[in-house]
Amino acid sequence: MTLWAAGLPSLPFAAWDGTVYPWVGSPPSPATHRGPDLKRGGALTLDLVLIGFGNVGRRVATLLAERAVRLRSDHGIECRVVGIATRSHGCVFASQGVDAVEAARLVAEGHPLSAMVSGEAAQRDLDPPVDALSLIRAVGRARQEPRLRQGTSGPANPGVMVETTVLDVRTGQPALDHVRAAFQAGLHVVTANKGPIAHAYRQLWGEAERAGVQLFFEGTVMDGIPLFNLVRETLPAVAITG
Repeated sequence: MTLWAAGLPSLPFAAWDGTVYPWVGSPPSPATHRGPDLKRGGALTLDLVLIGFGNVGRRVATLLAERAVRLRSDHGIECRVVGIATRSHGCVFASQGVDAVEAARLVAEGHPLSAMVSGEAAQRDLDPPVDALSLIRAVGRARQEPRLRQGTSGPANPGVMVETTVLDVRTGQPALDHVRAAFQAGLHVVTANKGPIAHAYRQLWGEAERAGVQLFFEGTVMDGIPLFNLVRETLPAVAITG
């Protein structure tokens, strides 16, 4: 999966029918999110929301922890998980970060995430999230209102929703609703779910463009082998028509 959704260039993508679309979204305004100054040791913090916390979602959480030093030193980014939604183990949200490795351990052992609730929701006039959609909306509200972001008053960090829920091949749900809710919350989206892309790529492309965010879906094909990255990074002037 491509986790650095912020700041990547918009390059062309040709759909199966030959129609050429730009890659979804556009980089955030430099006035809002400046790139990290690696020479000075700076890093860009990405706030991640993990929607779906099965084997894939939990491995994303532990892999981010394992590669944290390399992500900072080589790429100038720090990934901070601020919310997690599961199908059967509840949700957790904290604007200053969630211990995602501990969350992965709890869920793997069959425990609910309620054990990690910090009380921030009650303290900050937020309704505690009870499912994926309410979590995404809570994150969106906190990003828009500094008083709801514990200990911060400046612009919110770039936010990314990582979507790995179970697929309904007939409807593309619930991932389709999750992606659209993330756009409305001002979150970039990385999905390993084929549903939204197969059912509504054209519509989602327009919605993401209007919201000023980006949609990445590398993990939807060939288990994350970099097929789309190959086109984007090495064939920028080539139109693929079939």
